[in-house]
Amino acid sequence: MQFKLDGGNLGGEDTSAPYAVSWDTSTAGEGPHTLTAVGRDPLGLQYTSNAVTVMVSNGPPPDTSPPTVTLTSPTSGSTVSGPIEVRATASDDVGVAGVQFKLDDADLGGEDTTAPYAVSWDPSTASEGPHTLTAVARDDAGNMTTSEPVTVTVSHAPPPPPPATFAPGDVFVSLETGSVQWRSPDGTLHAELVGQVPGAAEGIRFDATGNLYVTHWCADEACTTGNTVEKFNTNGVSQGTFGSGYNCDPHALAFDTAGSLYVGQAHCTGAILKLSPGSPSIEYTVAAENAGSF
Repeated sequence: MQFKLDGGNLGGEDTSAPYAVSWDTSTAGEGPHTLTAVGRDPLGLQYTSNAVTVMVSNGPPPDTSPPTVTLTSPTSGSTVSGPIEVRATASDDVGVAGVQFKLDDADLGGEDTTAPYAVSWDPSTASEGPHTLTAVARDDAGNMTTSEPVTVTVSHAPPPPPPATFAPGDVFVSLETGSVQWRSPDGTLHAELVGQVPGAAEGIRFDATGNLYVTHWCADEACTTGNTVEKFNTNGVSQGTFGSGYNCDPHALAFDTAGSLYVGQAHCTGAILKLSPGSPSIEYTVAAENAGSF
């Protein structure tokens, strides 16, 4: 049996059944080719089979490897309420074409074709209770992978109120304990601002943006602790302390129009220290400062 490719011999004649020949298609040009088989009997008579047309393509093998995908946020078991962002990571040996997020097996938004992969979701549009989130990654060859499901619980409880903020008319009282009482205009105690340092809280003053500054006197007879200025933001949260070196009641505070802070010592030398705007984190001493009234 002589096999032929486009009319030319393909290998040598095979004289024993089963009849076959090996063909390396990379030696043929791209496109259609015709295969036939010519049988020969002992008398020399030949018979040609029907032609078979094949298409040669020597390109890379088809991509059959699916991508990988993992939901990263929210985490399984979490409770969600307000608008959130659902996020995932995906990778592929060739490239990720897109990620489709799903809520209870239904599409959640459109397919995201660009990393980082994410979609916005407002849980208030879903019923209260458990829901399942997944992400489906797709590559250019059409291979697809679905992530492990993430189960979350939707709660329609109202969000917590924003933190309270200092307001005009509020009353602030410094205490020997080191704390500052924050009271409403009618005198009702709103909160007690507990400082980070010991020592009686004495002078108090607000800067132009509403932050509260409090001076702390000695916490012991030797004045080894205290003697600092503490800053609270407009929500009453301590932002830390700055300054050291006073040994006799740092008390009064004042700001000028440029935002500079003046700290006055109430007793002893009566020293006054000026701190530039934006630079209250430095340590200070009063030995080189001028004494005076405040």
